[in-house]
Amino acid sequence: MRTRSPAAGLHRARGFGLLEALVALVLLAGTGLALFSWLQQNLRDASRVAQVEREARLQLNALSAMAAINPMLEPEGKVALEGVTVSWRAEPAEPVRTNAAFGLAASGAWRVGLYRAQVRAVDSRADTRIEFEHFLLGTQRLIPLEQVLAP
Repeated sequence: MRTRSPAAGLHRARGFGLLEALVALVLLAGTGLALFSWLQQNLRDASRVAQVEREARLQLNALSAMAAINPMLEPEGKVALEGVTVSWRAEPAEPVRTNAAFGLAASGAWRVGLYRAQVRAVDSRADTRIEFEHFLLGTQRLIPLEQVLAP
């Protein structure tokens, strides 16, 4: 019968064995892959947020340019502003109506219409382009203001 000395048992327990090293490498590799996947997803999300911000800024610029457009007088056209080109094509969304003015507060007869405009905006600096639909009010004075104000 053999007896083991306590020192022999301690000698075996020192250091890592091959199995422990493999387990540690697998855990490290799994953690690294999860971390790289998380970083890649965050970079992709940040890129998408930047693209959406560029598109939103471009749409605000296009809406600002469209505020000065009267679709009854200019049903289609193009405007260039500091690297941004806005083009539109408008069609009546409702039948055009004529109002009749009454009393002293009258400012004359007008034609009024609601127009649906297809708007395209291109920002050549940011290489961004968008298309959207926008509703505009179109107006046209039928009686000249001088005629209305004349006694």
